[in-house]
Amino acid sequence: MPETTPTEALQKTFMLRVPVSDDKGVCYDRLTVVEPELHHEIKMQKAGGGSSGGIALLALLAGVPAEVIPRLKTRDAAPINAWLASLRAPVDGDPVADVEGGEASATFQLLAPIVVGEKMISSVTLAEPTLAAGIAVEKFKTEAEQMVALIASCSLLSIPEVNRLRRRDADRVERWLAPFLAAGSPSETPSPDAPAATSSSAAGETSPPPSAAS
Repeated sequence: MPETTPTEALQKTFMLRVPVSDDKGVCYDRLTVVEPELHHEIKMQKAGGGSSGGIALLALLAGVPAEVIPRLKTRDAAPINAWLASLRAPVDGDPVADVEGGEASATFQLLAPIVVGEKMISSVTLAEPTLAAGIAVEKFKTEAEQMVALIASCSLLSIPEVNRLRRRDADRVERWLAPFLAAGSPSETPSPDAPAATSSSAAGETSPPPSAAS
């Protein structure tokens, strides 16, 4: 597998064509958005998902009061959503799941290494899911929490460590796990280039990028 090039967490500043203000009168003519981590997606889903969850997520990523995001014009929200969606693109050279062979495992060099406490994590090694792993995630309510628990069960990472994975690295891991979670036949196995599956991907469902504003 070709080596990936580690990067710092990504962020991008967007100049707003139409500035917006919060309830205290603070005006924003630009938003600096950081790339999401898995714990951000958990918060989004707990906020209700859909547009309301996407708004809550973007407020977290931009570090602004929640009321700012619904006031964005659609033309200002669109490039932010496009950038967030672009982070979920497949990475050339990533391991491909082999559902026809023997016991499978894969190692991913993280695009954005994470630090939890004094521990730096630059790679994740996964084993294919077991039934026990599937049972272990059922106690969690949201799909994001279930996927975090599944990744932890299939790796040597703890749940707090998995929570810190950047979304683009988590997507790579989920793409590898998805075929093992699929119903069974090769015809139902997702393509390696397909969008990353959510924790309910036994049915082949996928998770769309968050929407900042409708």
